[in-house]
Amino acid sequence: MKNIKSALLLIALFVSKSLSASVYLPDEDRAELNQKFLKISLQAMKASGGADIVGNGGGAVEQASLYIYRSLDRYISQCLNNKDCYQDSERREVLKKIREVVLKNREEKNRLVFLSGENFEKYMQDELDPEIRVAKTGFSDEFPIFINLAEAHNYPKDSLYASMVALLVHEIGHQVGVASHSYLDDLALSVRSMMEANTKEFTYDVLGNQFVFTLFASSNQYDFAQYVLEYNGEKYEVPSLMTAYKCTNGDKLVGANLENLYWEKGRTANYHYILSLNAWGEFACERKNKTVYFEQINVRLTWDFTLERLPGEKYVFLLNEMGISLK
Repeated sequence: MKNIKSALLLIALFVSKSLSASVYLPDEDRAELNQKFLKISLQAMKASGGADIVGNGGGAVEQASLYIYRSLDRYISQCLNNKDCYQDSERREVLKKIREVVLKNREEKNRLVFLSGENFEKYMQDELDPEIRVAKTGFSDEFPIFINLAEAHNYPKDSLYASMVALLVHEIGHQVGVASHSYLDDLALSVRSMMEANTKEFTYDVLGNQFVFTLFASSNQYDFAQYVLEYNGEKYEVPSLMTAYKCTNGDKLVGANLENLYWEKGRTANYHYILSLNAWGEFACERKNKTVYFEQINVRLTWDFTLERLPGEKYVFLLNEMGISLK
């Protein structure tokens, strides 16, 4: 009986090690698949004829993709700080590799390439993955991620950012050498769920238009909340709390968050529309001895728009400037 148990233990150990090793493609297989992908991706871009290739991208999908790519490391870090999110050491290691790629490449241009049209769908299919997907990439971070706009536009607007988190975790997972779609789908869902749990939206309707302020908070004690204002498919930059606030006695600011957000009633004056959002700001400050204390202050975000009236009783808001005040 003892010998049987020992044999079963050895088999279990062998299977466990085999499964762990199989998560990543062997180097020779990665090299071969990358050569194939290079060929078909060049064909796809050539077939699209230039007009369907979107460089930086100006639409909602493109803006959301670029924003999330540059912020993805923080959502992965949140997951890495919660064992319920990453679940085991192997998944943790894959997430760390994905984060390394993001930190390495997020400031480079053309890490995301947006394509549309039937030619993209045709050429980006291969024997390893015949299904038409929202995005494709190779098994190296030297490749860009090709995003199929026709498919990406099917994402619900109210979950676009979360969808992009999952999509990019999946695709960068391929770049670090993981082939399994089901494995990466599961991993991406974990990061997405963590991000969604800390995301809140605040909407404001005026003159038939809707403004959406999205707050990406954090479950970490010391982190900087991120946020974005959207109107009519356009994303507006919002000054960071990291640069807006100074700690007492020149101490280091190591975190900032917003709570209890509420809109002020918008006001018009001389063809201008003033939109303001108030919040309670909590700022984490670090002394030289590494102890951390918190300071609280009211935060007011203000957008100044030129208000133009179009035919058919429609209005358009043109942003002049955005400001942040602390008091």
